Amino acid sequence: MDELTLDPTKQRVFRGQTKEYLAHDGTISLLPALTRFDPPKEYDTSWVTPIATFLARDLLKDNEQIWSGSPDIDAVFGPALLQHYGPGSKFLDVTSDLTIATWFSLHKRHERWVSIPLSQVFNFYFSVAWYERVDNSDPVIYVFDVAAWKGEGALRGSQLIDLLSLKDGQKLVETATRLAVQSASLLYAGPTPIQDLHKLIRARIYLAKDFGKDTSPLSAVSTLDLFPPPSKDPCYKAIVELDFSLAANAPTDITFDEVHFEHPLAIPYYFAFSCPPWNTGTLKDTGGIGEHNSPIFLEFPHAFSEAADFWQKIPWAKEFHDYAMLTRCLQPPLCYFDLINRQSQTAEEEHKLQVGDRLFILEEATPFLLETAVWTMTPSAPGAGVSTFWIPFSLPVGIADRIAGHASDNVFIELSSLDAFSFPLANSAASVLRGVWIVRNDTEYGVTLYYFGQPYRYSVQFHFDPETGVFTFKDPSKKTDIVSHNSPNENVLVRMALKSLFVTLTLLRDLSPGLKPPAMYVVFVDEEFHIPWSLLEPQLATATQVEWLDDIYIVPKATDGTRYACSRTTYQTTNWPHTPQEAGIEISKLLPFFPKDSDLAGFAHLVMQTMQERGLDLYRASNIVVQAATTSRTSLAMPRNVVGFG
Repeated sequence: MDELTLDPTKQRVFRGQTKEYLAHDGTISLLPALTRFDPPKEYDTSWVTPIATFLARDLLKDNEQIWSGSPDIDAVFGPALLQHYGPGSKFLDVTSDLTIATWFSLHKRHERWVSIPLSQVFNFYFSVAWYERVDNSDPVIYVFDVAAWKGEGALRGSQLIDLLSLKDGQKLVETATRLAVQSASLLYAGPTPIQDLHKLIRARIYLAKDFGKDTSPLSAVSTLDLFPPPSKDPCYKAIVELDFSLAANAPTDITFDEVHFEHPLAIPYYFAFSCPPWNTGTLKDTGGIGEHNSPIFLEFPHAFSEAADFWQKIPWAKEFHDYAMLTRCLQPPLCYFDLINRQSQTAEEEHKLQVGDRLFILEEATPFLLETAVWTMTPSAPGAGVSTFWIPFSLPVGIADRIAGHASDNVFIELSSLDAFSFPLANSAASVLRGVWIVRNDTEYGVTLYYFGQPYRYSVQFHFDPETGVFTFKDPSKKTDIVSHNSPNENVLVRMALKSLFVTLTLLRDLSPGLKPPAMYVVFVDEEFHIPWSLLEPQLATATQVEWLDDIYIVPKATDGTRYACSRTTYQTTNWPHTPQEAGIEISKLLPFFPKDSDLAGFAHLVMQTMQERGLDLYRASNIVVQAATTSRTSLAMPRNVVGFG
C-alpha cells in the first residue's frame, strides 16, 4: 500500500469481497445492488417513506423536508440508510478502514426466513442474517482513490460520499451506529446510464484463503461488532420496533400461504452465531427452505413466555429472545375485524351510514389491506390557501362496479403499520388513523375515519359535482368521539377525510381495468401550471385475495407483483399501453388538463396528429404536455422553476 501514492485531491477507500464477480465480457463487475437488474430497480417505496421521515424529523429536525424534496435526503443520506439497513441503493458501499474491508473479504453473508410461533394464533416471520468465515474462496480487496463530494451541488458519477466528513453525515452516524463502526462511505454509480464502478479500481489485493484466521485484529472482530444490535444502534432499534402487521405470501408452488405477522420492512436481524440455531439440534425444524415464500418453521422446546432460564442460558436463544422483546404488533391486528365484532351499545348505530337514499352496513364492506405507507406518500387534500397535486374531477372516472368479485361502492381500507408509526420512537398513547370506511351512492360519498390508541370516530359526507369536477363538504352527518378531548380540530379531520376519499378512489381506479385520466399531477411549472405524469393511466394494480378467520381481505399489488404504493412516479410510463384514438377525440378528453386562454390544446393536437400519421403510439404521453407547456409559456424554452414531486 505504501507504494501507491495518493493524489491530495482524492480520498482512499476499500471494498472487500469473498470473490471477484465478472461481467459477460470477462471484466470485473462492480454494480450497486439496485443496478444489477435489467432494467435497474427503483428504490423500495416501503423503505423510502420511513427513511425520509426519520431523516427529516431526527436528522434535519424539519418536518417540511419530508415533502420539500431535500436533495441531501433524496440523493445522499436516504440511500446511505437504504444501503446499510435496507434493500440496497444505487451506491456501492466502501469503507475507509482497510481492516473492515479485509473482514468482509473473508466472511460470507447468509440470510434465511424463519417462522416462529410467538402467539397461539399466528406465526411471526423473521429475516435472520449472519456472517461465516469462508476458507474456500478467493478473497479480494479493491482499492479506490476517488474525488469526494463536498456536500454542495449535484452529485456526479464516480464521486465518493464520505459520510463521516459531512456535517449532516456526522449527525447521522450518531444515530445510525452501523455506519460509524463500518467507517462507511458510498461510491455513486451516477445517473442514467448507470456506470460499472470497476473502472475506478486503483489496485487489487488478493488474499490467501487462510489469511488472518488466527491472528488479531481480524480474529477478534465479530458480526455484532460491525452490525451492532438494537441496544447499541438507535436507528436499527427504531426500525426493528416498527409494528408488525398481518401479511400473506403471494401464492407459489412452495409457499405455505398462511396469514402471519411480519415486519413491514423485512429488516434482517443480525445474529452473532456462526451457524443457524435450527442446525444445533435444540430446535425442531418442521419444514421450509428458508425463503420468504417458504420460511423454515421452527418449534421451540418451551412456550415463548415460559422457562426464562432457557432463553437466557443458551446464546442463540437469548438473541432470539432479545429481538422478540422488541417486536410489537398493531393492536388490534385488523381494525375492521375488531370493529365488526366489537360488542357495545352503540355498535349497531356505528355500523350504519345513510348516504342519500341508501343505507350502508359496515359488515357488508369490502376490506382492503395495504402493505405500504400509502397515506404518507400521497399529497394532502386541498384546503384554504393550500395547493394540491390531486385532479379531483378524474378520481371517480373508470372505477369498476366490482373488484375481485366484490362491490366497490362500500369499502374499508386498513392502513399499513408504516402509516401508523412515529419514527423513530412511536408514541403508544397517541391516536393513529387505522382504517377508513368509504361508501358511494351516485355522486354522494360518505367517509368515516377510525382512530385507535386513544380511539375516536369521525364521519362526514361529500357531494361530487360532475360539471365542475369539485367535491363539496357537507355538514357532518354523524360524529362520535369516544375520546373527544384528544381529537384534532374539525378542519383537520375534514381535510383528512377528503384525502382519504381521494386515496381510496385512486386505489379503486388503479385496481380497475381500462385507461383513465390521471389521478394527480406530478410537476408544478412556474408554481401555477400543473402537469400530470401521463395523459392516460392504465390499470396499475391487481387484487390478491387473502382469507383470514373466514373473512376475505383484498391486498392490492402492483401489476409486477410488488407492493402497491399508489405513487405515480414509481411506474415506468414508457411501458404503459397508450394507443391513441383519432387525435381530435383524444384532445377532447385532455382539454380539462389545459389552462384556459392558452393554445396548449391546439399544439398538443398537432403533435398527436403527427404521431398518429407516422404510426407512432403515445408511449410517453407526458412529453406532449411538457412540449405544449413549453411552447405556450416560454417560446420553446423550458419553463423556469420546474419542481418535481414524488
